[in-house]
Amino acid sequence: MNVPRADRDREEPTDKNVLPPSMGEYTLSGEEYSLDQLGATLETTIKHDSVTKKILFLNILLNYTEQDQQNIAFNSPSSTGKSFIALEILEYFPPEEQMILSYTSPTAFFHSQSSLVDENLSPLQPRKDYVTDLMEIWDNDNPKPLKGEGVSEWREKRKDEIRRARGEWEALKKYYLVDLEKQILVFLDQPHDDLLRKLRPLLSHDKKQLQVKITDKSAEGGHKTKDIIILGYPTVIFLSVNTSLDAQERTRNLLLSAEVSQPKIKASIVQTAEKLSDRKTFNDNLDKNRARFDLKNRVQRIKECDIEEILITVEDRNYITNMFLSEHNHLEPRHMRDFPRLIACIKGHALLNLFNRQRTRKKVWATRHDCEEGYKLYREVGEANEHDIPPHIYKFWIEALNVVLTSQGMSRKEVSSSYKEFYKTRIGSKALKRLIETLGEAGLVYEDKDPNDKRYLLIYPLGGGGKNNIQVDPGERMIERAASLLTENGGSLGYRDFFNKMNMFGYQNKDINNVVFSDPYFIQDGFMVKIALEREEGSR
Repeated sequence: MNVPRADRDREEPTDKNVLPPSMGEYTLSGEEYSLDQLGATLETTIKHDSVTKKILFLNILLNYTEQDQQNIAFNSPSSTGKSFIALEILEYFPPEEQMILSYTSPTAFFHSQSSLVDENLSPLQPRKDYVTDLMEIWDNDNPKPLKGEGVSEWREKRKDEIRRARGEWEALKKYYLVDLEKQILVFLDQPHDDLLRKLRPLLSHDKKQLQVKITDKSAEGGHKTKDIIILGYPTVIFLSVNTSLDAQERTRNLLLSAEVSQPKIKASIVQTAEKLSDRKTFNDNLDKNRARFDLKNRVQRIKECDIEEILITVEDRNYITNMFLSEHNHLEPRHMRDFPRLIACIKGHALLNLFNRQRTRKKVWATRHDCEEGYKLYREVGEANEHDIPPHIYKFWIEALNVVLTSQGMSRKEVSSSYKEFYKTRIGSKALKRLIETLGEAGLVYEDKDPNDKRYLLIYPLGGGGKNNIQVDPGERMIERAASLLTENGGSLGYRDFFNKMNMFGYQNKDINNVVFSDPYFIQDGFMVKIALEREEGSR
């Protein structure tokens, strides 16, 4: 009997619209595992990087769902702890699920991780073993005759049978299966560009079973095509210093950066001293740490629950969507990939608190608290990701470069000096070039020829300077630069240091005296230049 579509829809509502069970099939634990508690446990080895380590942990935890596995690209300067953070967090997860790789070419990746299967994905023997097994059967059915009773004919028949068995194996449809289902795949270095291109559909979760073709050398020295089947959705983590990832890779990954700060470096040095002084005692103390043991045990229990999906009620779904849309007046295509990362943070928090959530055997419902906590985490890195910029570069742009960059432009040397002053570390010429290109691709800056010396390029804010220069009073620009400079240094700066820094931006001492020190908001007091409180009040 055919059921009308309308009636069928009423009788079989989708899981997406099913409210959590009133009491649930499991008793709630009543204990909430907070993000502060998670941060404190991870802090035992990962100093600072509060937001980064929490987001990374929650995203890896989603590996224990059916389809919510995430892709993360760590991108920050050398020696800031990218690999350390990732590998330390992986200590809380079962090692049998981890595939940690260094630089890998496409051929090496697919060969090292694959197994031979037939078209039904059933295991298939290598040719030698396949032929050997068939010949054992043939030998049993055709015993070798005694000498003088047709041994030569038997040998010829056996050779023919070997050739037939080999031909039979060659005629089989063969695939190389790479099973990545619920695996945590970590690339310690950026893999080959061709491998990244081949993995794009996997990172996008286009299909759970993907077919890839690669070329390989044949036994005769030529080339032959191999059919690769990639099965399942893995959690993928890229650890790289390089900011020049293709846009298609950047949008497929959540961009994270290791913190670059003096307190972190000091804390890390103290911990390193403790570890290297007595490794055994240090490791024993970590093994005895109750919080670390409890978190590892929680991860194992979550894995054993085999949750397929984390659901969000209609009310909470509308709450999240409306909040996201209200904060993004001008939507871009890439927001369609950013929004799921916000959802991932929410689901990760719900899965972390699985035992205090309404659930059935395979499904768990997120709460409004999960939505709020997940949104807080996403906000910390969301803006940088939506600009396609690693967080450490976006932080430098927002808190340093954007403050001092005017329509008069800055040279690369000045940008480099600003970076060193902000992060207390130098930046190499190649890294500086990539940084400027990254900001340029995000539509924040662009380079144009210096109007006073066409041999050099200057960096301008988009919409000001260079060919698009907005006509602004140079005196006003100098006042803005001076005010920003003083604000960065707590409102006061040594007289000589002030002039030196202003000189770096191309201002002459006589112009500084004539413009800055004649401004009513600035006063000269001995050898200190101070910003007047009236200017601070006026800028609010």
